[in-house]
Formats: sequence, C-alpha cells, structure tokens
Amino acid sequence: MPRALLCAFVFASIAATPADAQKDGPNRGGPKPDRILSVCDVLRDLPALVGTLITVRGAFGWDFQHGFGGSLAEFGLDPYKSHCSHAPRSETSWPPWIKVESVDYRDPEERPVNFGEASPRYREVVDILIAYGKRNRSEEFAVTFTGEIRSRSSLVIERSGDDIVGNGYGQAGAWPALLIVKTVVGAEDLRRRTKVTLVPR
Repeated sequence: MPRALLCAFVFASIAATPADAQKDGPNRGGPKPDRILSVCDVLRDLPALVGTLITVRGAFGWDFQHGFGGSLAEFGLDPYKSHCSHAPRSETSWPPWIKVESVDYRDPEERPVNFGEASPRYREVVDILIAYGKRNRSEEFAVTFTGEIRSRSSLVIERSGDDIVGNGYGQAGAWPALLIVKTVVGAEDLRRRTKVTLVPR
C-alpha cells in the first residue's frame, strides 16, 4: 500500500503509549466485552476471537474523504515497518492495524451483524473528534471500542517496501481484521492527556 495513500492513519499509531494502557491478552474462549484489549492482543489471538464481541483500545485515525474509513493501530508502532511482538512467523507481515466500521458497513463477503449500535454511535464520535481536533489543534486520539471482530477465512498479507497488499480489509486489503462497532466506550486526547466528551450535541 503506497505510504502517501494512508498517511492519515499513521500519525496516531506512532504516538507514545498512554501510561494507563492495558496489556492483558485475550482468553482462548473469548474475552468478556468489558475487558480492554490492545490491537496486538487482538491480532495475536485473532482466530480464537473472530465472531466475538470484544473491547479494544488503540490509536484511532480516519480518512473518510478518500474512502478509507477508520482504523485502530497499536500504540508506538509504525505499521509500515513494525508488527506485533510475539507474532507467529506467518503473521509478521500483518501491520498492527484493525479496520473500524459501523453496523451499516456492507461487504459482499461479510454477513450483517445481529446487533444495533448503542450511543454514542461510531460516526457521531468521529464527528465529535473532528470538531474537537479543529478547536484544539489535536490529531492524536486513543479510542476504546466495543464491537464484533472479524477476519478473512484464508488471510494473506504481503509486504514489499512500503507497499502492503493482501485479501484483508481496507485499501489494498492490507488490514488483517475488521471491527464492527457496537458502541464507543471512551476517547482520549493523547497530546493533552485529557478525556474527550463523547455526548453528541
């Protein structure tokens, strides 16, 4: 995937890891939705988590103008040069990214979810973060989502320099997992180290 096409997603992923970030990994039976996982927690145990409701926290970025939607990245990792530690050899090509979509997301390869969104809704929160960023000149956010995690049944992702391509999600199929959001648990301005109020106006 050309670096220029996804620069909007990178700024948050290389931010410093918040001091209160939780490092717990998932249980094989699937974690409780209120247990907060990191992006790498999810990707390291992705086959066991597919189809379950999880709560995951990471660096959030978006680019709806070019049709890329939203993404959640592991704190402190450059997706073009890094992968999650302790990843199996076959998964070292996976960038530490999860594509994020609302329940309205449609993909011919994906079945609809069997739940509705709870407030605050995904796109409402994106609008809040955009407005907040303009007011405060801030573009680095940590966001916690609860939703259903998914992946392709025969996932293949390959790297060649700064290009990442595969049959996953997002531009060039480069993202190994998809999170369909049920609700947004919280958001934090990483630069100011303050919580962002997510009540829609």
